[in-house]
Amino acid sequence: MISALYVDDWLPLLDTIGRILEKKGDIVVETSYSIEDALRKLDYLSFDVLITDYNSTESAGIDLLRQTRQKGIIAPFIFFTLEQNVGIEREATRYGGVAFVPKLLDSGSNFGELERTIRSIVMVSHPGEIHPHKDPLSPSRGRSSS
Repeated sequence: MISALYVDDWLPLLDTIGRILEKKGDIVVETSYSIEDALRKLDYLSFDVLITDYNSTESAGIDLLRQTRQKGIIAPFIFFTLEQNVGIEREATRYGGVAFVPKLLDSGSNFGELERTIRSIVMVSHPGEIHPHKDPLSPSRGRSSS
């Protein structure tokens, strides 16, 4: 089971993405409408992967990446975004464990790409750890051991 935290301030997409990703039954999606809400959830839950946009109305996804790394959370990040920003991509890549997937809202094909990227990045970061019967919200997952 793969646990994902999806952060987006665009509420219709937040619900849609969660339902699509959970369709096959092996990805559990927790959603957050803001960076602050996500950070509160990360205080007591752990995830295999974090998904966010570069931009939101209140702050940027890069801020979430910075703050999670400062807290010792090493879960991989996927930036799911409408706009490419080379500067943000360069900065995000320095933190490691980062992937980028475009939002193509006129086509469902990007949802498949997002799902494939989730599976791929989680398998690379947790080889052999993803099991169908493992508790996806286990407190020990997604945090560094230091």
